[in-house]
Amino acid sequence: MTDDAGYLFSKIDGNNYVIGSTSSEHFLVLPSSCEGEKYDIYNFAFMRSQNIVTVVIPDCVETIHSNAFFDCYNLVSVRLGKGVKTIQDDAFFACSKIYEIINDSELHITFDNASDFGTISSNHDVSIHTGESKIVKNGEYLF
Repeated sequence: MTDDAGYLFSKIDGNNYVIGSTSSEHFLVLPSSCEGEKYDIYNFAFMRSQNIVTVVIPDCVETIHSNAFFDCYNLVSVRLGKGVKTIQDDAFFACSKIYEIINDSELHITFDNASDFGTISSNHDVSIHTGESKIVKNGEYLF
């Protein structure tokens, strides 16, 4: 199924997933629901989507699966909705330009427990905003 904004959804084993998009937008604001229900972001859903610069993940998403944003080379900013409970390994693998993560979820993301976010490589400073705190990491690799 494709919604009006061009997001592709599928129901697998009774669960809703966004599996991709036909959009070429740079500012990706995922839908607030799938036909009124929550959904997860499926493996490789936005793989190599070079157009994505910013992604906003809504409160209805609970899981971002492995490699969901694999090699989104131009992705620089990620906002996690309040409902995000799980970010699988390598969810943001090869997203080397990310410099900002805005965390509205209850996940505790730090540079010491980076596996909660997945694998991100970064060649520059990265800021993680959680509530009112801000963490900045300098160096070659984050996560």
